[in-house]
Amino acid sequence: MAYPISRYLILPFIRRPITSVKGLENIPSKGPFIIAANHISQTDPFFIFAPIFDKYHSKVHFIARRGNYGQAFEKLIATRWAGCILINPWRPSECLDRALELLNKGQIVGIFPEGESASW
Repeated sequence: MAYPISRYLILPFIRRPITSVKGLENIPSKGPFIIAANHISQTDPFFIFAPIFDKYHSKVHFIARRGNYGQAFEKLIATRWAGCILINPWRPSECLDRALELLNKGQIVGIFPEGESASW
């Protein structure tokens, strides 16, 4: 649900400051793949999602640490609507299993390897 909403409400504002995208030609034309990017701000996923969505019309399932937003937010907004793969601090390898499951289904997975240090 978040992707259809963001397509019409958020993407037009995100696209405006994007004047060029370098390296988009290096992304496979089809099939599953992983996007590994630098993490500078909380808006990074939106700026990565915009050109990818324009090309593939598909979600990018970002691996993300759990916030302090409560279970309802995490399950409804982050996981279901936005497609995030949340890291369970007690079983961190579960997120990799979920990422592999999505890749096997032909989905796109995004990760910020340098990320933010987790403060569990």
